[in-house]
Amino acid sequence: MALPKTFSNNVKKKLPENVVLKGPGGVVWDIELTTRDGIVYFTNGWQQFVKDHSLKENDFLVFKYNGESLFEVLIFDGESFCEKAASYFVRKCGRAAANTEQGVGCSSKKKDTDNSVEEVNTPSNGVDEGVSPEKSLHLNSIRVPFAVPVETTNGKTSNGGVESASP
Repeated sequence: MALPKTFSNNVKKKLPENVVLKGPGGVVWDIELTTRDGIVYFTNGWQQFVKDHSLKENDFLVFKYNGESLFEVLIFDGESFCEKAASYFVRKCGRAAANTEQGVGCSSKKKDTDNSVEEVNTPSNGVDEGVSPEKSLHLNSIRVPFAVPVETTNGKTSNGGVESASP
């Protein structure tokens, strides 16, 4: 993928040979940069990023460059123009991922989906990983609260009538 020429012209001399793309879910991909005819391209590693995020033609990406070697990426659907929620749950695939902490499995977008739900009761005296309610769900290793308490204007706490969450 070619970087915009205006951007490239401003930072071309500062860019390293390799950069890191940080996806919306916090997972990182090492990407090699190549310059041809004055244009900077993402090369080695870019195709894996595309594959892992199931990018399609017309999807658009917003890159935030930190000035050194990191690009944070937001991914939007090319038809609805809404941010792709699934991009927050992508994990790296492939051989290199097996050697990293972040490479715990592959992309959460599986052909054979597992919709199993496990209800977990957390201790009432403690908070489990920032989850306030006493019950939460495990959806494919992701902790989802049953209900998130909301403080109302009269100072009372309410869960908004939500008893459970479904995937």
